[in-house]
Parts: sequence; structure tokens; C-alpha cells
Amino acid sequence: MLQSFVPRIVAQLPRNNARISLCESMKLRATIASRQGEPARAREFLRQLQKAGRGESGLSVWPACNEEAEQALRELTRTGRYRWSLS
Repeated sequence: MLQSFVPRIVAQLPRNNARISLCESMKLRATIASRQGEPARAREFLRQLQKAGRGESGLSVWPACNEEAEQALRELTRTGRYRWSLS
């Protein structure tokens, strides 16, 4: 279900609210994957977010997402889990 929202959000880029929404949805998807015991899938969502935060994916999301993704990847590597929280 969450996956179906991503194309709609992307269609609204580069509006700031869409950028923030995409960033938050990717973190939420990583959390869901982590809770389902799929850390590799969570890592992939966070790497996609990291690339988007740098503008490398063709999606230019909020630049702070790159830093958030890097922190999340460190947490996932350190603990084997990632949990999204509102910033």
C-alpha cells in the first residue's frame, strides 16, 4: 500500500512538502522491512534515500535526507535494526 503512494509523491517533486514526504516514506519503508526481519531490504530503502538526498537518483529530495540516511545506515549496521522516528 505504501509503495502505491511513492509515484504520486514523486510526481509532485520538487515541491518541498513532496520532498519531505518522500524522505519520510522511505524511512518508514525501511522501518517496516526491519521489523519484518529483513535488514537487507531495509538497507536498500535507506541507500535509495541516501542517493536521493544527494540528487544521484534523479529524485532530488530534501538534502537533510542524505544525512538521515547515513545515520540510519550506521544504526542498522550497528544494531541490525532500524526504527524510524519523527524528527
